[in-house]
Amino acid sequence: MIIKSHEADRYVSNPPKGLMIALVYGPDAGLVQERAEKLLKSVVPDLTDPFNVSDLNEATVLEDPARLADEAAAISMMGGRRVVRLRGAGNDLADIVESFLDDPKGDALMVIEAGDLAKTGALRKLFDDHNSAAAIQCYP
Repeated sequence: MIIKSHEADRYVSNPPKGLMIALVYGPDAGLVQERAEKLLKSVVPDLTDPFNVSDLNEATVLEDPARLADEAAAISMMGGRRVVRLRGAGNDLADIVESFLDDPKGDALMVIEAGDLAKTGALRKLFDDHNSAAAIQCYP
């Protein structure tokens, strides 16, 4: 599902309960980070909590593709839902993210932060038709 930029603030403040994965992208890195954090905090109020937050980057996931599913499937030691934050994502991650979309693990909310992605870009296109996934635009 695509969330237009003018709908994004409302959406990230109150995301649907069934949301499993969100792509937050656009040319304004500050706005991308702000909306991603708001979305993450809808599940876990403290983003520095090592028991409920996994913070990854593209290089880490490309080096070990199974890590993404492993982190999403991990159970919180403190109870409740976890979040997986993936920063600096690009089209190189499309195959890994597609595998996750086809067979999501666990109940963690995964939030992927990316720069400006073309509408026809591999990563961006993955989110068009998934009910439990959202692509959130961040344009000024």
